[in-house]
Amino acid sequence: MSHKTIFVKNQKINNLTIIKDIKPYKSPDGQFARLVLCKCNCGNFKKIRLNSVMSGRTKSCGCIQHGETNILYKHGMSTTRFYRIYKAMHDRCENNKTSFYHIYGGKGIKVCKRWNKFKNFRDDMYKDYLKHCKNFGEKNTSIDRIKNNKDYKPSNCKWSDPTTQANNSSNCHYLEFNGKKQSIAKWARELGISYHTLRGRIYYYNWSVKDALTIKPILGNNQSFIRKKSLSAQAFL
Repeated sequence: MSHKTIFVKNQKINNLTIIKDIKPYKSPDGQFARLVLCKCNCGNFKKIRLNSVMSGRTKSCGCIQHGETNILYKHGMSTTRFYRIYKAMHDRCENNKTSFYHIYGGKGIKVCKRWNKFKNFRDDMYKDYLKHCKNFGEKNTSIDRIKNNKDYKPSNCKWSDPTTQANNSSNCHYLEFNGKKQSIAKWARELGISYHTLRGRIYYYNWSVKDALTIKPILGNNQSFIRKKSLSAQAFL
């Protein structure tokens, strides 16, 4: 049936425009299916069975779900670090089961309504994100609130490297030990301990300041476990 189906080049059906015929697909049972290259309204190109397009069973490249455009599929950002930052921002403000909820959502910090849609967050922050990544590297690019007692919103957020963010953080901004008071980032650099390990000791494991600053990192599998756990502190990720 599919071999006899006729279409007109650049014919548009639902959200798909048929571009051209491509090599037929042979299924495991030996049957051939006629494939065409289609361009979706979202800009994505995909190989689809012609009879599925013509019959209307397939209406898009996959970006339409429940009648709404799936922005993550459209832009291919669901596996990006930028999207993980977006998800982590919401999690620490809205999910009371996350490790750092008590210092974000638990303190009344919220994500603005505009950023409930990923598209709006992307439109507001992605351009500056790319600029910061270019200058500091992607792993050193984290979302940072300008005023730590205010919500996540366009007017109160910027991109920072971990050290700048740590020094701007209201979450145990300073640690005082032996008469010396300085930020977690400065203690970490001075002691040669990973910033995330030190931060994890304070916030995740609730170590005392003395133990956190004086016990050397554990080597071997235990250290790997601590690092994995403390990485959740990158709710700045």
